[in-house]
Amino acid sequence: MILHLEGGRWFIDVRTTETSEQMSYDLTHHLPRRLAAGPVIIVADNTKVFLSVIRKRWMKLLYEVECQRSSTLDTFKKEALQFEADQMRNCHFATKPPAELPSADVYCLTTTQLSRTLPPYMTLYITTPLDAQQAGAATAGLKAGGLIVLYGAWLPEYENLLKQAYQ
Repeated sequence: MILHLEGGRWFIDVRTTETSEQMSYDLTHHLPRRLAAGPVIIVADNTKVFLSVIRKRWMKLLYEVECQRSSTLDTFKKEALQFEADQMRNCHFATKPPAELPSADVYCLTTTQLSRTLPPYMTLYITTPLDAQQAGAATAGLKAGGLIVLYGAWLPEYENLLKQAYQ
């Protein structure tokens, strides 16, 4: 956990995965819960390919949630699963920056699409190494209480995030 520049806190979750398949699986299963917190930014190398894999897994996960909902008799569990299925069904993904498509819930952006003018968001998934400037741009819109999920190793370039937080 690190301090946010405006006095709140950011939470950091460093996850190691051996393959891109494991990473996309993990991200897809983590994402539905984070959507409830607010908008999401995913930083990836090839956004169109990455997002197509995520969406395919997303639809499979939605099917599993709907199967669980239809097979339970517990009213509270059924309502919770219905809420999750509705949220997943209504989620809008985009490979364009928020300035071009402001209505999306999940933005999958390349490092060149990152800017310090990103609107506020609650979750940042980093799936590709970033330099110090890109890391600063990626976290510029992250709200206090937000979560950074880093896939891969913690790089020296990310140390500036810690230094900024404690200045």
